[in-house]
Amino acid sequence: MCSPCTTKSCSLATRRGSVKAICPFHVDTDPSLSIDLDKGTWYCHGCAIGGGVVTFFQKIAQRDKRTVTRAEAFPYLRARYA
Repeated sequence: MCSPCTTKSCSLATRRGSVKAICPFHVDTDPSLSIDLDKGTWYCHGCAIGGGVVTFFQKIAQRDKRTVTRAEAFPYLRARYA
């Protein structure tokens, strides 16, 4: 997962070789969001959801009351973070 994409949505902390964060999708006091920057995947143990960069972007948009299709997400992410 691209680092700029995740750092704008949640603060990151490295633990035991993996990146953990406070999940931006639910009320969270302990880091429950695991991010694998090499594989480009994420998983929240509190929400029991996960995916890739596009899925994360779509969930952030959904949280902000917007709908973003995969077709809309790719050009935006490519222009912003490539």
